[in-house]
Amino acid sequence: MGEHDDVVDWDTADSGSGKVSIGTHGLHVSVSGPQRKSGDPVAIVLAGLASSIIEWSATIDLLAHFIRTLAYERAGYGLSDESPAEPTAEQIAAELDDLLAAMGVGGPYLLIAHSWGGIIAREFIHRLGAGSICGVVFVDANTEETMAKFPNATVGAMSKGLDTLKVCYETAHVLSADQWQALLVEEASEKHDRTAGREVEQYAASGAQLAAKCEREYDARLLDKRPVSVIQANYALDLFKTYREGLAAGNGTDEDRLDMRRLIATNNEDDERIERKLLNLSSCSRYIEANHSGHSVHMVDPELIAEEVKWLLASSTQAKITRR
Repeated sequence: MGEHDDVVDWDTADSGSGKVSIGTHGLHVSVSGPQRKSGDPVAIVLAGLASSIIEWSATIDLLAHFIRTLAYERAGYGLSDESPAEPTAEQIAAELDDLLAAMGVGGPYLLIAHSWGGIIAREFIHRLGAGSICGVVFVDANTEETMAKFPNATVGAMSKGLDTLKVCYETAHVLSADQWQALLVEEASEKHDRTAGREVEQYAASGAQLAAKCEREYDARLLDKRPVSVIQANYALDLFKTYREGLAAGNGTDEDRLDMRRLIATNNEDDERIERKLLNLSSCSRYIEANHSGHSVHMVDPELIAEEVKWLLASSTQAKITRR
């Protein structure tokens, strides 16, 4: 499978990957899992802010046992070309829509959205309408309220000079050695760093754009009866690891260190208040706590995400789903 290969049936072809043109640039995509029949859902993974899809390798390996899975690198990451447009969540959702159209992959779509991917997922649903969606797994997902918490000056002071990916996950992840190494290489690339910076610049604006839609989103139950799973991570674990390593490196003032300890103590409760609102997007929803995982649940406990996808599949049979 390669760039501009118009004869590929991405729903039924054997697992593979390639770059697909969406007109202005190409996006690298891979598919795995059983062939789709008419009406079968396809899982689409939406990675977090400044994150490569490589992080999801272990989770995708599990999903491929029971559901067709589509994973792609957003513009600027991995083998995907950089986009000429600014990477707001609305723009990224539009590019995903264009990608699926170019691939000939219609709904129903089962979205798995991590962190900032939660904002992108909701913009994607607003763009297409709920009729093409069979459910969403929000994995420690951002909401329109999360933007007020980022960037955090205290965390920035304590993490100065640290490789937080290694600090938080080098001994916790369940990726294979090759997958982990590939992730480290990707994150160290100049292109990745440039793309991550562009996304961070659009983070606050993306939250504001979604916030303008939120009142009608919740009031009307955007997804109706389509199932929603909300997984909350134990982000305090990441904060504690960062605090410990930052302290050893001499980072932060006494005030920074005190503020960090306060943040560790209060963060999870605050996150729960924010993330539970996502349950209101559907009349069929449930809340799961990933107590043993930091923010990147997909790198620590992929089985939990796979189980929630199975729950969505079982629950979505009760919802009226239409193909796009």
